[in-house]
Amino acid sequence: MNTPDFILHKTELMSELTGFYRKAIDIGDQERADKILKLAEKLYREEIVIAFCGHFSAGKSAMINHLTGEVILPSSPIPTSANLVALHAGDEKPVRVTLADDQIYELEPPLDEKAIIKLGKEGLKIKRIDIWKNSESMPEGVTLLDTPGIDSVDDAHKRSTESAVHLADLLFYVMDYNHVQSEMNFEYIKNMSQHNRKIYAVINQIDKHRDEELTLSTFKNSVEKAFYQWGASPEKFFYTSLKYPDHGENQSQQLKDEISQMTRNKKKLLVDSVSSSLDVLTSEMRSYLEDELEDITDAYSTIIDEKDVENKESLYHQAESISEQDVYSLNEWSESFDNEMNKMLKASYLMPSEVRTKAEYYLEAMQKDFKKGLLFSGKKTQQERENRENDFKKSLIVVIDEQLIWHSKSLIYRFLENAGTDRSDWSGIIEKISVDDPVSFIRRNVKSGAGFTGEALLNYCESLAEDVRREIKSQMLHIKNEMIQTLDDVIEENTVRRSAEHDAIMKKVNVLKQLERLEKQLHELEEIKPDQDLEDKWVGNWSEEEKSFETISRLDGVLTETDQENAAPETSYHLNSSDIDEIQLFQNSQQLAHEISNIKGFEQQSNILFEQSERLKNKKYTVALFGAFSAGKSSFANALLGHKVLPVSPNPTTASINRIFPPDTENPDQTVIVHFKQESELLMDLQEASQLKNIQTLSEMNEKLPDVLKKNHDLTESRKSFIRAFLEGWPDYRNDLGNKKSVAYEEFQGFVSNEHQSCFVEAIDLYASSSVSEQGITLVDTPGADSVNARHTDVSFDYIRNSDAILFVTYFNHAFARADREFLIQMGRVKESFEHDKMFFVVNAVDLAENEDEKNDVIHYVKTQLKSFGISHPKIFGVSSLNALKQKRNSGLQEFEDEFTAFIDQELDSIVKKNTADYYEQTINRMTALLEQSRANEQDKERRKAALEQLAEELDSHFEASNLQAVEAQASQELKELLYYVNQRVFYRFSDFFKEAFNPAGFHGQSNKVALKQAVDELITMLSFDFSQEFKVVNYRLEQLIFQSFKTELNQKWDEIRKVFPEGIKPDTEIAPADLLTFNYTFEQLNELDFSNEKSIFKNTKSFFEKNEKKLMQHALEEKLKKVAITELEEVSNQLTFWMTNEMKRVQSILYDRWQKELSSQIDSAITNLNSEEYATELEKALKSVNAYAS
Repeated sequence: MNTPDFILHKTELMSELTGFYRKAIDIGDQERADKILKLAEKLYREEIVIAFCGHFSAGKSAMINHLTGEVILPSSPIPTSANLVALHAGDEKPVRVTLADDQIYELEPPLDEKAIIKLGKEGLKIKRIDIWKNSESMPEGVTLLDTPGIDSVDDAHKRSTESAVHLADLLFYVMDYNHVQSEMNFEYIKNMSQHNRKIYAVINQIDKHRDEELTLSTFKNSVEKAFYQWGASPEKFFYTSLKYPDHGENQSQQLKDEISQMTRNKKKLLVDSVSSSLDVLTSEMRSYLEDELEDITDAYSTIIDEKDVENKESLYHQAESISEQDVYSLNEWSESFDNEMNKMLKASYLMPSEVRTKAEYYLEAMQKDFKKGLLFSGKKTQQERENRENDFKKSLIVVIDEQLIWHSKSLIYRFLENAGTDRSDWSGIIEKISVDDPVSFIRRNVKSGAGFTGEALLNYCESLAEDVRREIKSQMLHIKNEMIQTLDDVIEENTVRRSAEHDAIMKKVNVLKQLERLEKQLHELEEIKPDQDLEDKWVGNWSEEEKSFETISRLDGVLTETDQENAAPETSYHLNSSDIDEIQLFQNSQQLAHEISNIKGFEQQSNILFEQSERLKNKKYTVALFGAFSAGKSSFANALLGHKVLPVSPNPTTASINRIFPPDTENPDQTVIVHFKQESELLMDLQEASQLKNIQTLSEMNEKLPDVLKKNHDLTESRKSFIRAFLEGWPDYRNDLGNKKSVAYEEFQGFVSNEHQSCFVEAIDLYASSSVSEQGITLVDTPGADSVNARHTDVSFDYIRNSDAILFVTYFNHAFARADREFLIQMGRVKESFEHDKMFFVVNAVDLAENEDEKNDVIHYVKTQLKSFGISHPKIFGVSSLNALKQKRNSGLQEFEDEFTAFIDQELDSIVKKNTADYYEQTINRMTALLEQSRANEQDKERRKAALEQLAEELDSHFEASNLQAVEAQASQELKELLYYVNQRVFYRFSDFFKEAFNPAGFHGQSNKVALKQAVDELITMLSFDFSQEFKVVNYRLEQLIFQSFKTELNQKWDEIRKVFPEGIKPDTEIAPADLLTFNYTFEQLNELDFSNEKSIFKNTKSFFEKNEKKLMQHALEEKLKKVAITELEEVSNQLTFWMTNEMKRVQSILYDRWQKELSSQIDSAITNLNSEEYATELEKALKSVNAYAS
């Protein structure tokens, strides 16, 4: 492109950019406004941007370092470029750092590479880093842009990448050799291609390729074919190896040459890409407004509907006319009532022509000279008078009802409503308003001799009408006066109600006006006007060569908090129990237990002291080992045990529970006991794997499964593998189901590793000597944290609740797989309920780190992620199990063992010590107090005995099975609230579940019908799993609430009891944990037919993914599943309510029975002590013996 053409295009583009910027600001789309401003600056500076995108750890930063020939940017197995890093080719300047709050600092030269590496990892604090370097490889005016990984779970990473891609003139998408053919790669490149972006695919680390598996040419053909079939069409593929530059297939030099070639025609490249970027941003602005329009419509669907939209002008009029102050005081109400009543009475028209005519006939008949007939005229005249009076009365009654009675009642009801009074309270008296005897009104208004026509008739009618009005008015005023007596009480409520009505109308109006504004703004996007003043302002700012930035020589001031976070974790144990001599405490407790074992009332204390001292001597702790499959749990356990004990299970579906116990007399070292699954459990596993839900026996399943393998092509490979394993092992292990048996140690690894054996196993107990077993620890290697097997998750949750310590192992190269997240969130939900922080986190395989800094970076990253899952102040350790097993130094295991041992000693052991010492002291104090009471005078003894006897009598009433109503009400309310928020949280994530289930990759290479079924099944599985996990936590919280309620109640009872019985020993309130419910997946009963209507929305992949069908499907499925969830939640609520009732009875029965028996025994012995000198002598003898032994 020649210079004049370039200037013309540049000028036109800059004008468009100003207009769209102004429009973005007007509509509140700050994100697009910022992008447009950066795009305009890029155009002004005529800067070419080459961006490198892709997964984290794919080699983006390393590729830029390679292109420049210097190590400038950080690279690591964790996401390192948490911010944008721009490397500008040109004269060197200070490194510029833009913080999250838009403050800008400059680092004084010379370039501090370590500082840049440090800065590049501060995604939460630093938005962007700009570096200027002279480069022979890159012409001046070219910028290489490094972005965070597109697959990052960190929102800051995602925002950084998305905010920069629109600036790129060229995109290079870098992939790891082992992760090329993924849906994310296909979709990203396809999306960029469709936006007319020049995007190039770089398959890095091809040195990982092994020719013995397949030839490189076959690999390349497979890769390129997959991309093109997907509709993802990169300009070119490059295959590179930065680790081995001399690799025969390394094309890193060709990539360099390609970039050099493309940047020669900078002007055309710049104009084309800016124009394309502006088109994209315009489309995004339109989507922004459309989304906001849709969001408002959805968000306020309960406020406005289509009818409101149609009648919006009427609503606007109401809003203008309505007054928030349209509320009466008592006097105003009364005055207004009178005014409206008088208006109504005045307006009432009681004498229409037909009534006047009958009035005239009546008056005529009432004249003295009126006669009817000749013969018997007197009787006929009287009859005629009565007939005319009756006709007149009937007509008058009708008109009074229509003109007065109905309107008077209506007026009173209306004023009741205005006053905020319930009409039903007054309807009885109001409905009695009437003119009971119209005849009396008719007769008493007749004036003798007045005549019956003309003026006389008019005067009579008016007099009669006024008489009736006075009667109605009298009745209305009577009712009004009655109402006034109570009206003052409701006037305040009326004010609130009227204000609410006003607010409701104004809410509708405000929403409608928002919708109008957005529709107008959408229309105005078609009529963008340039803003020359704005362009002049921009150019003025950009043309300033010197800007005032704060210059710093070190980063300490900027990154103080981060440095502190990177510091090594401090030990959190401060309890010092060294002053308790464990051996002496054991011996003293044993001696005391022995001395009091035969003393009446001390039998329970003797038993407890024996139990506690034995627990002190033979400590037993359970440590649960968690982590995703293949995270290195078993290898870490082996390192901890000091030798290879556990093999790694090759298949998630067959993973069993491995419990490693300390050897004992019954089970010596290397004893192995295999617990086989119940038939029902194995049948459920096979039903899930094969989808044969109707098969009810394993024998029948064994017959049907070979056909399933042949005919059902929809089964995943892992399910097929499980079925094959069952078929192979069925003849050998069918008779072992439901049993346990001892096997030789040599067979142990087979039951773990061989799938045809392990699929029949539920758990394996191994008794093995080790340094761990010497501490009394049972190590439990659980199923993977990412297992969705219902039994696995139940067992895992029980170990989270009840284990003494939890070890979570994750892998160095992929610190957190996405599957880990759900499990860790679950741990975060219950962490605060633990008595002490019993969680330890291990980053395994730290030997893969290039250096110590990289290892620390990964550990810091893990810490940050754990915090986001609700796990604050996590204890994290980097360990190399491989090096630990080889007994190499610096494996990190020693540091873990030191802190873990400190936890055992100073947290768990100290609790056992303290409990034993406290109980020992309480028992001694009780014995001493009883002796002192035995030495009191007889009068004091009698008083004391009377008090104790009265307490003994009252004790039964204290611990009767009391009414559970209060606890039930509290638990029921808690359950209702917990389930409400469960539903909210799960469906808040529905959009994420839908996107993961309905992704384009699932529709590639198979029929749409099959893909659609799989997507719906996967969506239901994810949603169901999330519900089941939430239900477990609800169940656990209810267990805690019930126990704490009874514990609080007993503590209150104890406060009362010890006022009379201070020498008593408070009975224990601890009980065994409850058996929690197993929650089957919420939507497991649904089948494919249930979703036929929703799936009919799908027409083809193009319209589904590129048009609005995907959103329609999401909405339809969400609405359908929300309805199903309501029913399921009701069922779960019923299950939990039933469970709560039984649990409350269980806890009450155990605790009340224990307290009643123990306290009765103690009180009885105290009375015996007062009655018997021999008893006191026995106590004194035991106490002297114990004191002598202790000294």
